[in-house]
Amino acid sequence: MALRKTRNMFKRYWLTLAIAVLFILLCYRYPSALNNSLFLLWISVVFHRRFHYQIPDNARQTIRMFSAGGIYLGIVLGLFFLTRQLKWLVVESRVVLDFENILYFDKSAYVHIFSALLTTIAFFIFSHRMMLDVFRTGLARNTRLITLVAVLAVSFLIVPFFTLDFHAYQMVLIAFVYLLLFDLYIDSRTTSLTWLMSWLFIISIFMAFVFYKYNLDKDRENRLVLAKELAVLQDSTAEEQLAPLLEQIYADDSLQLCFKAPVPFTFDIKKLRRWIDGYARQNKYFSKVYEYDIFVVNENFGHSFVAGVDPSTGFDVLNRVREMPTDTIFGAGLYEHNYTYINKKYFPIPGDSTAFNTVVFCAKPSSTGRENFKGLEGLDNYHFAVYHNDRFIWQRDEVLLSDTTRTQIPAAGGWKEVMSGANANVIYSSLNNVTVIIGREVGGFYRPMTLFSFIFSLFIFVVIFLSVLNYYLKALPMTQEFPLFWGPSLRNKVQLYIIVLMLCSFFAMGLVTTISFRNSMNMRTSEPIEETAVNGPSNQEKDLYRFWENLLNVYVFLLLITAAIGILVANRIADPLVRMVEKLKGTNLNANEPLQWDSDDEIGQLVNAYNNMIGQLEESARKLKQSEREGAWREMAKQVAHEIKNPLTPMKLHLQHLKRVFDTDPEQAKPMMDKVSKTLIEQIDGLSRIASEFSNFAKMPQAVNATFVLNNLLDSVHQLFQKEADEDVIVTLDLCSEKVSVYADREQLMRVFNNLIKNAIQAIPEDRNGDIYIVLEASEELAVVKIVDNGQGIPEDKRDRVFQPSFTTKNSGMGLGLAMSKNIVEAANGRIWFETEVGKGTTFFVELPRVAD
Repeated sequence: MALRKTRNMFKRYWLTLAIAVLFILLCYRYPSALNNSLFLLWISVVFHRRFHYQIPDNARQTIRMFSAGGIYLGIVLGLFFLTRQLKWLVVESRVVLDFENILYFDKSAYVHIFSALLTTIAFFIFSHRMMLDVFRTGLARNTRLITLVAVLAVSFLIVPFFTLDFHAYQMVLIAFVYLLLFDLYIDSRTTSLTWLMSWLFIISIFMAFVFYKYNLDKDRENRLVLAKELAVLQDSTAEEQLAPLLEQIYADDSLQLCFKAPVPFTFDIKKLRRWIDGYARQNKYFSKVYEYDIFVVNENFGHSFVAGVDPSTGFDVLNRVREMPTDTIFGAGLYEHNYTYINKKYFPIPGDSTAFNTVVFCAKPSSTGRENFKGLEGLDNYHFAVYHNDRFIWQRDEVLLSDTTRTQIPAAGGWKEVMSGANANVIYSSLNNVTVIIGREVGGFYRPMTLFSFIFSLFIFVVIFLSVLNYYLKALPMTQEFPLFWGPSLRNKVQLYIIVLMLCSFFAMGLVTTISFRNSMNMRTSEPIEETAVNGPSNQEKDLYRFWENLLNVYVFLLLITAAIGILVANRIADPLVRMVEKLKGTNLNANEPLQWDSDDEIGQLVNAYNNMIGQLEESARKLKQSEREGAWREMAKQVAHEIKNPLTPMKLHLQHLKRVFDTDPEQAKPMMDKVSKTLIEQIDGLSRIASEFSNFAKMPQAVNATFVLNNLLDSVHQLFQKEADEDVIVTLDLCSEKVSVYADREQLMRVFNNLIKNAIQAIPEDRNGDIYIVLEASEELAVVKIVDNGQGIPEDKRDRVFQPSFTTKNSGMGLGLAMSKNIVEAANGRIWFETEVGKGTTFFVELPRVAD
């Protein structure tokens, strides 16, 4: 056995070391994220184990409410801090978290998401410890709710300091729901799979909501920045590359033959473009971002040399830039034909000094560019359109400046966000009359639903990981153990088996479906899915990721439905068993309530067996009570007979002796008569006292219950004994500050306390000064009176019979008084017990339920 324990210890040490090394490597690779989350998780675990808030039992209600309010405020601040951390992760960190393409995250993004989950778990453990302390204050639920509302009112003033970009009422509402659910969770005093799934569901919704909101905020800022860049159509990079490109085109001998051709010569545009594209590809940015048109016209003859191209466009552009100097690149300010750059050059026709052709080169950003305009990062994720004076210039995807949109255009230099269906568009109006509409599809409910499914799935894997980790390391607090290895709970086992079975089934189905989908896509295209485009995932990969997202949504919601069904089935199976367990725990020798079960299955048979058992038990209890009652009365009769017989013997002897003396010497019998009479009277008084005690015990008067202040009763008892006690006995009264009311018979309780204090005085040895304390303590629901003495204590062999009726004439108080006291206290729904130590003293406790004043 010792060898096995040693091996297990070394295994645990090696596992701990391996995990520590793994976390150190991850923290080294991703320092800011994992360091913070792991540190917070460690702090929360230590806090949960070591911190236990204690409040004095005699603390006032106001102090308890202030203590609970401070704890509530700490949890609310923690929630605000958690939300602020999530904002930093999405908005302010350098990690790209594109929740539009969740499954295309890189490793750094997954690590940061994992750190966010750990931080959330750390906050949950912290909240659990704090809520346990709220319950330690002893406040009633309504009082806790009033305190919570007061704290949330104060929280309205705190929200702006965290710059959470939420309305104050939104954060306060989230805090209220969170604390209210936690109150119900702690009050239920159960840690079940139902609660675990509920918390995972609620926290996943919260994180998905926060992530989605901050992602939209960050995306809005990005769109505004891009809109301002798009509104400035001058592109310095394109201008730098366009000038040498035109020089190469105009200097090419083959192209000059086309440019200087006589009328009516024409040439193929495709051939012309092949020549120009060769030069354009040398300028990578220009060739990937811009598209161009080239017109070769002769104004004198109205002839266009490019076959298949409408010459009117070329002549129209030429007329509008006629005043432009030749050999210059002109950023067109009119943009009627969507061109942002126009250049014209005259080429003389050989053999005719007065004739010339005009080459007009026009360029504009391409709507299908392989690189982003001006190198703007992330521009390819949006659709946009650029207008000048309400005239369309260029766009990516179809974005229309409709009549409705025109009414929403902000003033020059302003912007606004407009929701159109599933699209979120930012409209920006620049000072130079350029309007930019840029947006993307936010997906309606689809995107937050996918984000929820993603977070919920990650939470499940994290819970499984922490369950396995805690099974070996026992690192987490006992109250926060995860359910993978929970003990013998049939309800949890049924729920867990159903959920695990469904998880394995979904994983296998998803894997097979994904492989089949990939194979079918590979068969339809010669390009493998693994090959990725330069600027992001290929179309095949996007289709695959969208398919995975749909599959994830379906499986997560099927899992939730399965979990709900599993919980209902488990409850259906376990509820009668749980009720039976509760009934068995509460089984007594009095009346027991039978269980009801309509089905004649195995559980029904068990219920019937239980009902038969309690019937037999009640019959046996009735017989046992009758037997015990008869035995008790027989024992009582023996004790009464013994107590009566004891004085009768000396009385008989005295009378016999008196008769003998009277027969022999009547004169001598006369003085003896007084002595014998006095002795007989004393013995008769003793018999009368025994009869009275027996009568009082057998015929306890009916209690007349009423509500009264226990403090006043104890004060009266204290004054009585303070006057009657000997000088060497000091009776001290210690009452709590608040008034404590109980519902009982005041006179009978006075008899109880009188008897206990009298017993305490009689228990003090003659060689010791007596110190007797009457102490009243109170909690929210109970009142406890303690009678403490420094007497000789109760011997161990007599402790079991303290409350049993026994007729003795000793001054120790072990007669019928304690038995009567026990009956009186229990009749008032209270209980009485004692603690004693031989030679040091005894403390009797009387516990009674409190009632409202």
